[in-house]
Amino acid sequence: MTLILVLRWAAFGWMAFVAAFGGQIVRTDIGAAVLAVVFVWTLIVTLTPQRKGSAAIDLGLAAVTIVVGGFVEPAGRVLTAHPSFAGIYPTAAVAAWAVIHGVRGGFAAGAMLAAVVPLQYYFNGVTPVGLLHLETLALLGTMLSYPLIGAVVGIVTGQLLRLTALADHGARLEERARLAAEIHDDVLQRLAAIRRDLPDAAARAALERQERKLRRIHLDEDTPHEDCSLAEEIYRLVEEFSDVPVRVASTGRAPMARQTVTIVVAAVKETLTNVRNHAQANRVWIAILEDPEGVLVTVRDNGIGFDFDEAALTERGRLGLSLSVKARVENVGGTVKVKSRKGRGTEVEMWIPRSG
Repeated sequence: MTLILVLRWAAFGWMAFVAAFGGQIVRTDIGAAVLAVVFVWTLIVTLTPQRKGSAAIDLGLAAVTIVVGGFVEPAGRVLTAHPSFAGIYPTAAVAAWAVIHGVRGGFAAGAMLAAVVPLQYYFNGVTPVGLLHLETLALLGTMLSYPLIGAVVGIVTGQLLRLTALADHGARLEERARLAAEIHDDVLQRLAAIRRDLPDAAARAALERQERKLRRIHLDEDTPHEDCSLAEEIYRLVEEFSDVPVRVASTGRAPMARQTVTIVVAAVKETLTNVRNHAQANRVWIAILEDPEGVLVTVRDNGIGFDFDEAALTERGRLGLSLSVKARVENVGGTVKVKSRKGRGTEVEMWIPRSG
């Protein structure tokens, strides 16, 4: 969203420059009023968190700048190569919709702005149905540019989220492989040497059992598609959070593909990290409920909570939940729901299908 804010300010600066020095504004009073509104709104978007409905206001203002451009400029200006009053400012609203609502949202926002372009022609004294062939192509090109920009930004944003999740997952797998190699090269060899020197048969047998467990950990790295227990891995994860009292309840082992378990455990770890760093909670509950279709993992805390609004958080550039939790779970075909209110804690539900 930082890049979109930069685009907003650059586009506003261009609007002001065209209005002041382009010699293409015949209704300076209306142009100045629209510039003042755009400036105030851009400042609000930059300095304050956005509430529900702000994206709609943003898109509405973008549509107004397009229509007003036709009204304040000389008649027939839309048929010339002169810079327009609205410039590229409306594209910032389309890009914001694409980041918040994905490809469909960006395309829909672009389609709405495309629909008002003929009004710009009308208020500029040009009848769209009476255009020459090349002028019609120019109109259609302008109209198509908005939904195309929305779709492209939505696609790029989705790809970036997925690549971030995959890169993080790859780094974790690489670290696990390194640790497994260290276990195999150092720890297992030392255990074998110690076991040979032990005089007590019972002690040798106990040490041999531990050695087999460690070897199994190493071999697991070479069998990423073998099923393992999601519940057991989450129980192991909880041991890393000794500073936060966590209770885990499970209806079973919840066996799933090892790669899926690795990704889901990483999502649960990020959720617990958020609780530890931000929630001010003194109790956390994790429930692992399985059925034939999948597994539901719920992480609930009794912390301070917050007013969860994914669109507003994304608008402010706070993509932690999206990148660290939601993108991971969606990468294995699952879904994430977040429920939170100030003073009432937070609950994160992760649904993972068996097919994942």
